Amino acid sequence: MATKSRNQGLRLAAAAIAAAAAVAIGAPAAAQQSPQIDFKSVGRGAPVMVDAGALPAVGAGYDRQTRAFIGSAPPGEAPKGIEPLPRDMFTSDDFYKDRALWSDPRYFRCNSTLAIEEMWTARGAIGDKGPATAAWGNCDADYPREAIVSPYPFKTAQQHYEALRAETTKRGGPTKHTYATVPGDEWTGRYGRASTESWYQARKIQLTTMLSLLTPKYQQYLVQEAYHSGNTNVAHWQSQYCWPEGFMRRWHQAAIRDHYITVTPQQVQIMTGIARNFVTNIMVGREFDMSGATPRIGADVPRWYGETIGFWDEDTLITWTSNVIGWKVHADFEYSNKMQTVEIYSPYRDASGKFLRRGRARGADPHRAQLRQARRSQRGPAVHLHRLRADDLPGQRQGDAADARRSLRLRGVGYVRAPVGLPLGKVLRAEHGAARRGGHLQLRVDGGPPNGAVA
Repeated sequence: MATKSRNQGLRLAAAAIAAAAAVAIGAPAAAQQSPQIDFKSVGRGAPVMVDAGALPAVGAGYDRQTRAFIGSAPPGEAPKGIEPLPRDMFTSDDFYKDRALWSDPRYFRCNSTLAIEEMWTARGAIGDKGPATAAWGNCDADYPREAIVSPYPFKTAQQHYEALRAETTKRGGPTKHTYATVPGDEWTGRYGRASTESWYQARKIQLTTMLSLLTPKYQQYLVQEAYHSGNTNVAHWQSQYCWPEGFMRRWHQAAIRDHYITVTPQQVQIMTGIARNFVTNIMVGREFDMSGATPRIGADVPRWYGETIGFWDEDTLITWTSNVIGWKVHADFEYSNKMQTVEIYSPYRDASGKFLRRGRARGADPHRAQLRQARRSQRGPAVHLHRLRADDLPGQRQGDAADARRSLRLRGVGYVRAPVGLPLGKVLRAEHGAARRGGHLQLRVDGGPPNGAVA
């Protein structure tokens, strides 16, 4: 039967550092606090510099409720005090020839990639004679680049991960958990996002700042997409091709709501997405095979969501993901198969060690920030992890009635993931089926592109 929502929380934070020259991105974020550690770390615990939730939107558009214009100049006008370029993205007939202008915010009329993507929609501000009449975004707003790139000296995810493991070893770890000691009761559950603000969601960052994170090749890809979204109105969104959204979609805003987390000593599974098909299996204690194109666990074939290894430092889980398929998220840049991430998941507790209940802290930035999530259910997701597969059987809907109705509207179904009748599934259901203690779980990732370059 349905269980009552506890309105308790999970903080999910993430950031990434990419191998070779792929950019480090992390998770969408919320509160400004750093992880609670009592030592100076070589690669975790750096403060979040800027709260994205406190910044104004960058791009031009119209408020969904009031239809009031947002931006510095409505369609067909120019902002006061700013001299428009004789040629910009909305008037150019060949953006390739304009490369020297790409670093000037005026070329994109101070817009974000998200605003440009929506420019020709009902929310957009293209004007009566678009694209030439396209509106201007907020030229005084931006998410600072220095708050995105990594504060650490590591050049690759491997260096970052190995430094953290060496640090943990000096402190007596890594911790070898059993079912009796692993924080499954605290972590396992279904969580709903309580904050969705982050720079990676592309509302709070100028397109030129996003471009500065990329190598020339990927800069061209991003401008190409922006041009055909905002100028020619021939946009190409990856979902048009019915392919998976890819690894980085987990850090985006749209369609990423509930997170289902299941914890065992050997594996931690995270499922999210409307269909819960964005699956991360963290293999605790495993090592990557370094003989292929990228570090991997299985065959030398990239995976949509990559492969992930990790280790425990007491109740903190430190992970490394590699072997992803290069792809993109709408309104964001493309990334290559070299994309890798380091993610650090740690519980958020008070001075006495007790999980804290959900507060009202606002969102911050995804790169090295925290995504606050509210626990939706007292029970953990009934999934079985046998051979890394999760099978669906009709089951009881978790959450309160309102949540169930919302889920039915959004998903068209009213079922939870249920275990197959295998011993391990029964063990997990028995192990995690009891009422959960509430609290926050802070999934924190420290890191970022060492030089802001994506290959």
